[in-house]
Parts: sequence; C-alpha cells; structure tokens
Amino acid sequence: MDNVPMISTNVDEGVDNKSLLEQEYDLENHMRKSGIDKFIKEVQKAKDRGQEGNTLHGIMLMKHSVDKVSEGISEFIKKASKGQAEQGFKIAPMIAMLDPDLCAFLTLKSVINMVSNTQSFIGIARNLGMTIEDEIKLQVWEDHDNRMFKILQEKMTKHTASRHYRRYGLIKRCKKYIDVEELNPFTIQERCLVGSKLIDILVATTGLVEVRTMSQTRKRKHINIIPSKGTVEWIEKVNQFGQVLCPAYLPMITIPRRWEGINDGGYYTFKIPIIKTSNKKFLKGMKHHDMPLEYECINSLQETSWCTNTRVLDVMNKVWESGLNWNGIPNREPLDIPPCPAPLGMKKNDMTPSMQKEFMSWKSTASSVYNENARRFSKVLQFVRTLSMAREMGQYDKFHFVYQSDFRGRKYTVSSFLTPQGPEYAKGLLLFGKGEPIETDEQADWLAIHGANCFGIDKVPFEDRIKWVDDHAEQIIASARDPLSERWWNEADDPWLFLAFCYEWSEFLEEGFGYMSRIPVQLDGSNNGLQNFSAMLRDPIGGKATNLLPSDVPMDIYQDVADLVLKKVEALAEDGERMAIQWRDSGFINRKLCKRPVMVVPYGGTRHSCRGYVLQYLKDEFTKGSPNPWAQEDFDMFLPTFWLSQILWEAIGEIVIGARECMKWIQDCSSIVAKEDRPLVWKTPTNFVVHQEYFDYKEHRINTYIDGTLVKPLVREHNNKMDTFRNRNGSAPNFVHSLDASHLTISVHMCNKYGVTDYSMIHDSYGVHAHHVPRMAHSLREAFVEMYKENDVITDFRGDAEESVGLSMPEPPDRGNLDINSVIGATYFFA
Repeated sequence: MDNVPMISTNVDEGVDNKSLLEQEYDLENHMRKSGIDKFIKEVQKAKDRGQEGNTLHGIMLMKHSVDKVSEGISEFIKKASKGQAEQGFKIAPMIAMLDPDLCAFLTLKSVINMVSNTQSFIGIARNLGMTIEDEIKLQVWEDHDNRMFKILQEKMTKHTASRHYRRYGLIKRCKKYIDVEELNPFTIQERCLVGSKLIDILVATTGLVEVRTMSQTRKRKHINIIPSKGTVEWIEKVNQFGQVLCPAYLPMITIPRRWEGINDGGYYTFKIPIIKTSNKKFLKGMKHHDMPLEYECINSLQETSWCTNTRVLDVMNKVWESGLNWNGIPNREPLDIPPCPAPLGMKKNDMTPSMQKEFMSWKSTASSVYNENARRFSKVLQFVRTLSMAREMGQYDKFHFVYQSDFRGRKYTVSSFLTPQGPEYAKGLLLFGKGEPIETDEQADWLAIHGANCFGIDKVPFEDRIKWVDDHAEQIIASARDPLSERWWNEADDPWLFLAFCYEWSEFLEEGFGYMSRIPVQLDGSNNGLQNFSAMLRDPIGGKATNLLPSDVPMDIYQDVADLVLKKVEALAEDGERMAIQWRDSGFINRKLCKRPVMVVPYGGTRHSCRGYVLQYLKDEFTKGSPNPWAQEDFDMFLPTFWLSQILWEAIGEIVIGARECMKWIQDCSSIVAKEDRPLVWKTPTNFVVHQEYFDYKEHRINTYIDGTLVKPLVREHNNKMDTFRNRNGSAPNFVHSLDASHLTISVHMCNKYGVTDYSMIHDSYGVHAHHVPRMAHSLREAFVEMYKENDVITDFRGDAEESVGLSMPEPPDRGNLDINSVIGATYFFA
C-alpha cells in the first residue's frame, strides 16, 4: 500500500507494525466499498474481465437487480412523459434528472443497507429522496462550473477520507463557491414521494423486499419494509454475502487511535465524534469541555483486545447448516398462516354477521403470525451477519472495537453484530485476545459462578452456584468434548455463553492453577436503574429489594412482584371472579411475566407499556405451544392483558415506591424547562454533559402506490419547538441512564488503578478475566459508594434545570436513611 503514514500504535512487540497498519487501512477501505465511485469501477473491471458473476456485487446488484431496477425507472419516466403513468407522474421529472443506472444503484443501496432489520417504510423513502436530491444538486453544480467543482472535490478528498464528510462538505462548498440560480429544495412530501416511487419500482422489478402494514397497537399501524423470503434464502446460500450486507463499521485489527478530543480518535480513516449525536452545535460546545474520566474509560474499552472463539464458531456453523432448531439461535422456519375462512375475493359487506366475526378473528390471528414471521426474518439476518463477521474476523489473532458515547454517556461499540454488547450468541463467539492465569480458589470460584449464571442458576447464593458446577462436572466435560451429540448444554438460559464456559472449565480442570483463561466473566446489577434511584434517594426499601444491603441470599425484586401479583389474583379468585380464576389457573403469573414491566419502570415504563409486555409474554408462550385459557372467549387478548396489567402495575407501585416518586419529580422539572422551549441539560458525576432535546413535529399522510396497492404512510416534519410530552417522558430514563453510565466510567477508572486492562462492559453488566474479578467486584462497589457520597445528583440536577431557564423547580423528594456505605458489603449488589 502506497503512502501509508506511520502511526504510532502500542501493538504487541514483535508484530510487523507497518504490515498490520496496511491491513487495517485495507479493512477500513473495505468498509467503503459500497460507495458509488468504487462500485462503478469494480463493476466495470468485473465486466472487462468477464468475471462479473464471481463477485457478490455482480451476483446481487448487477446480474439480478441493477439492470431490472434501471429498466423499471426508465419505463416509468417514459410512461410519465407520455401521460401514461397512473401514479407518481408529478415526481417523474425529479427522478428523470438522474441517470437511471445511478438512480437504480442509489435505490438498491438505500434499501439493502437496511435489509437486516424490519425498517420503517417512510424513513427509508425519506432518506432515499434526500439522497436523490443531493445527487441532483451535485450534478447541477458540476455541469455549471466543472473546473471549480473538480477543485472543490479535490480539496474535500484531501481534507477527509470519510465519504460521508466529503459528500456533504462538497455540497456545502458548492453552495458557497458555485453561483447558480437558486436550487429549489425538495419538500418533505416530495422527498417521500420520490423515495416511495423508487421503492415501488424496486419491489415490482426484483421482489427483494416487501412493504407490509403491521399492527403496533389496536389502533396504530406501521408500514415497514422487510426482506422477502427469497432474499433471506439467498443470503443463507451465498457464502460471500457479507460483502454487500457488511455493516458500515467493522472491528479494527490494530488498537484504535486514543481519543484525544471530540473528533480525534477511533478509526484511522473514518472521522466520527466521541459522542454520537446529530446536534452539531452541542458537539462544538463540547470541544474544549474537560472530562478526563470519560476519555480514559473509552480508551480502556478500545484497548481491550478480542479474538473469535473458533470452537464455538465451529459448532454454531454446523448447527446452523443442519437446519435444525437449537436453543439460542433464531428459528428460520416461518409459522404457518391459517387459511382464510372467507372465499377468495369476498368483500366484508357481503359476509353474514357470523362470517364477519370469524373473518375478523382470523385476520387478527393472521396479523400476529405475520408479524412474528417478520421478526423471525429480522433475527435470522442479524444472526447470519454475525456469523459472517465472526468468520471474517477469525482470520486475525486479535482485534479491537471502537467505542462512542451516546448523548447520555452510555458506551457503545461503533460496529454492530459481532460485538460484546450483542445478543447472547454474539457474545459467545468472543474471547479476550490475551489470557490471564487462574491462580487462586477465589478466581476459580468466580469462573464457576459465571458458568452457573449462564445456565440460569443465578438466583441462589454463590456457594450453591459453585456446588452446582461441581455437581455437573461430568456433563460439562462431555459437552465440551462432543457438543453436537451431548446437547445438555443447549438447555441453558444462555447456551452459547455456557458452551464457551464448558470449554474453559474443562480445560481448567485438566490443567489446574495457572490455566490461562480468556473468557469474560460478567457480573450483572440487580435492576440497575432501581439501584441508582434507591441510592440517590437513600431509600432503604428499594435498596433492600435491589441488593444494596448485605444479605446471605440474593434478593429478587422480580419474584417479589410476581408473588404479590399472584397473592392479589388468588384473593380475587376466592371471591369467584372469573378472570382471576383463569389467570390463577393459567400458570402464567411468574417471574418471567413480571420481569420486563419491573425492569423498565426506572426507564419510563407506564401502565400502557406494562400491558404490552404482558401481551407479548402471552404471545410468546402461545407460540411455544402453551394452551390459551381465553381461546373460546368472545373477545381478543386485550381484556385479559388489561385486567392483569392493572394488578401488576399496582403491585409494582407497592414495592417500587421511592423510584416512582423521584421519576415524577424529574418529569415535572423537565416539563417546566420544555415549556420555556429550552433543552434539558445536566452534568453527571463524571462531568459528562447530557443535552436532551426532543422537538415537536407535525404529522400528515401521503398517498402512494406500492405494487399497485394504495398505502398511506405517515410523514413527520420537525419544527424548532420543544415537545413537552416527549421531553417529560424521556427525562427520567435518560437521567438514570446517565448515572449508570457514570458508574461504569468510575468503575473502569478504579479497575485501571488495580492493573485491570481488558473489559467487557454492557451498561449494567461488567466483565473482566476471572483473574481480575475480585478486584473488579470491589472496585465497582467502591465506585458506586464514592459516586453517591461525593455527589448529590438530585440537587445538582435541580440546579442545572433552574440555571437553564431561570425559574425555580419543585422541591425534590425527601431522602431516606439508607447508609450508602453498606453497598461495600453487599454481596449480591452485582452478581
């Protein structure tokens, strides 16, 4: 590679620095291969060599799709020019301003980039319309003053290697230096209509995706784009699909550049900010803001080396290729949609009342099945992309993840899919890049506790978890020896993490002390949001329920709520209430049902969302084959879920008292600030500045046709006014998220002082080598106590809110008598 700058990196001694950097540059260039210029050059080279069919771009985009979409666009423009286009003729002149091949590529790129997840139709259409508009502007400027355009283009190429920044930097400079008549910008409606028509042509000519209306609630529906069944099957069959569906960012094979400023760190050739936000003014203001702990934390996470767990990958590949259903990987087989009871083509008005009733019942069931199948498609695509990345990164001895903070200070990997913050199967595919020895019984015990936790033995004292591992040593060894035949490990709650543990534990038993362990041992907080609320309020009730106090056994707030709900339902059942009897006898009132509603309380959970979680739990159970106690009733599932959600919400309120009160106070303060049309700003204990602003928007529908069917997607247009409702609802969850982020940051700082160097951090789940778990367990408690002893976060929040608007805020809730120092001796605080 020519002209590779020699960048100082602290890679392992003995590694060829220049060679490794060259590979990293090649990898980052690979991330940009979907750009228009590279795309055109690569396709042309493939055509010249007669090898177009050997590349995935050729297989998918050129051979099967680009030509078809291009022809469809040309045909549409031709019909529109003759007045023959039935729909969309008004926006045909806008589309006609671009070459059909280029327009086809932009359309495919916009849709395929989002194909792994069910995506909002109107969101993709709007973004595609914006892309088309930008391309038109660039062509107009180039045609008007080609010489100046080339000069500006060369300057932007030298200025930044990021295609995104080059593109929009070029647009900005063309506006300034190339004098043309005012280019009338597309309206939001026009952008949506242009994008909608191009998606319509894509659907009609390729069948790669489908546009479907999905029910979110009884009254609210979303129009989404999902991959067709054929597309899913194609992705599974093509070994090199990752080249097209590769995410925008990949892990790095060298240590990322240390963050030294807001825009200075991470990748070598990609320019990204340390805080992921669209608020450029806020980023500019943070440029000289002092937050050394935040920089230290992110740099520590980035410097952690990782490698692919090739043994787990090998098993996962074979399991997936077998086509059989295994626990821990998505089910690729769609559910069967029941046959429609009405004759084909019969209109609803022609049905008898009994037929209408049967038809509406079928429609509800079919909609649920279809939505579940769409979710399965999405999960399948995420899984195969993760598997592909694991194979790709498996060729490297070590790799690293680039990290960013979100606007609340939470730390996330920039790359997706194969990440220590991903699904359970993704985490099972990762090991630390270097090993640390297990030298003491305490370190070995922590590895055993991790294994028990992965299996689901995590609600009992530590001694019982260790004993469980000892008692199942033979099954663990057998699972590691032949995981495809000995399938006991697949019964675990987190089977792929548990399989990784089986390999480690078997080798440790064989080698003994001195064994170099590389598995991340995770310690999880006990409903971390409620832990933070209990600490800031010094709430002894919440503190006890969330393990802030010393205890011989772990407290389980989810089970506490489930027990209280069952007690209330049993009392009503004894009085003969039919719904109570049905719920009591169903067996559905358990910890799992109550966990999600309780978990989200500190993050803005409502009674409405509580009912939604109850409904989703029941749907999941029915999908697994559990009988539906209400199947013969003359109503849908709204009535039983609404009935129980009221009791569940009441039970949560009786246990989670202080947090509810504090959340309401934070919301009241936020409402005052939002009504003054100001953003809500506060500083965290690590001096991170949180800037919350949700703008109001107006909604209107556009009429467009997709594959001959009229759809009416909802278009949202933001204005510059604050949305009081959204700012109020977002304030409490954002506040507590900013505090758990601060706890993580301070914990990493303290662990660094003890010599810990490798981290697997997921907001409220902290992981290190087994060798360092004793140090981390102490550090995270020490960090939590220090954070709440040194900072009165409620008073500070109130002061920041008053300063932003110059108005007094309500009095905060009274504090209780919880001794925050007790967390130091709280055995199950993080467990």
